[in-house]
Amino acid sequence: IYSIRTLKTLISPLLTFEFHKLEKLVLLISSKSENIREQICGLFWNLTVHKTITETFTQTQIISNLLSQCHINNNQNTLLSIFAVIRNLVTIVPENCIKFFELNGLDYLLSLFLTFSSQNSDNKKLLKSICQCFQAILNEENSHYFSLIPKELLISLLSIVDKKMLNFDIIEELSIILWNVSICKEIASLIATNNGVDIFVNFLSFEHIGVLESACGVLRNLICDDTESRNKLAENSGIHKLVSLLYSNNPIIIEAACRTLINAVYQNSRNLSEISNYLKTINPNVMNILLKLLNHPEIKVAEASAKLLHSITIDKIIISYFFAEEKLISSNIVLTLEKFSKKPEITKSGIIDSLIGCLCNISFSSSLYIIILCRFGIYSPIEVLQYYPNQSISTQSLTILELIRNLQED
Repeated sequence: IYSIRTLKTLISPLLTFEFHKLEKLVLLISSKSENIREQICGLFWNLTVHKTITETFTQTQIISNLLSQCHINNNQNTLLSIFAVIRNLVTIVPENCIKFFELNGLDYLLSLFLTFSSQNSDNKKLLKSICQCFQAILNEENSHYFSLIPKELLISLLSIVDKKMLNFDIIEELSIILWNVSICKEIASLIATNNGVDIFVNFLSFEHIGVLESACGVLRNLICDDTESRNKLAENSGIHKLVSLLYSNNPIIIEAACRTLINAVYQNSRNLSEISNYLKTINPNVMNILLKLLNHPEIKVAEASAKLLHSITIDKIIISYFFAEEKLISSNIVLTLEKFSKKPEITKSGIIDSLIGCLCNISFSSSLYIIILCRFGIYSPIEVLQYYPNQSISTQSLTILELIRNLQED
């Protein structure tokens, strides 16, 4: 035990350890002494933050030894160290994920989660640590492994979330796992089929920031390219709840709601109509909230609101309703464009393209469209023809626009 504690202070020499020496250390994970197991797992936690030694560890039996210890070990400190080592192993050397699948590691983790969540004692740290193991293994960068995830495991995770019996922080961690894996269409379809839309729409009424953000993320993936899930979102008051989140004071929630609404209204006139009707009931100046968000200090929020504004003004019903306010909305957007055109960090984002698209939707003529593009120096007149070949502009018009631009620059 004292030797292991001393080794913790000598990380640099350990980085050059040969394979056979590390293999002997790995065997100590199965020691009969609880103290030795706790100390060695703590040492491995320190060591596996270093890529060189983690790559060497990968050649040993460390993963199978750690998993075998999970079920027979009741020491919280040892278990927390084991879960931390697992996270390091798959994060620093992603190829280790395949070993976890081969050894049924996800089933081990789920079994442990169910065991600890059913106990009366406070196991929040352990539950959170297990969730973070899942997240490390099932993150977006490892999506090529998602086809190996057992369907039963995903349904079990969804069922745990649905019961809402756990602490909000743990529900957030579980939701993040489902958010990660639902980028895969087959998994998104499986979650949607198992009542996923209803489950996460219910979470939109919670006040926990993490739960709200992850719920929006899961829903965004479920309704992407899935008309049935989009319709279900509307049927369960999902559109109403998402629009209400636009009035939040938290930029993370506003952005998440905007991006989920963008997916909700994509080629879906029913949901566009839902947004229109709902906005009418809560705010007579229907577009004011989105126009206000265009000037949000967080660029991500401004960009998301611009894209949403562009998406919802595609609908003729909405355009018709907003016709009386067209000049007000248009002038607001033009003023915003003028302000943004002077900020390089914004011209590189998608805000300007979204706002120009929005102006086109609100019945701006093609000539005004082109003038706006050139007026703010977003594109030169020649570039306009390259990017927007369908716009019919004469050579004479281009010459005039070039002249106006030069005069403005002077």
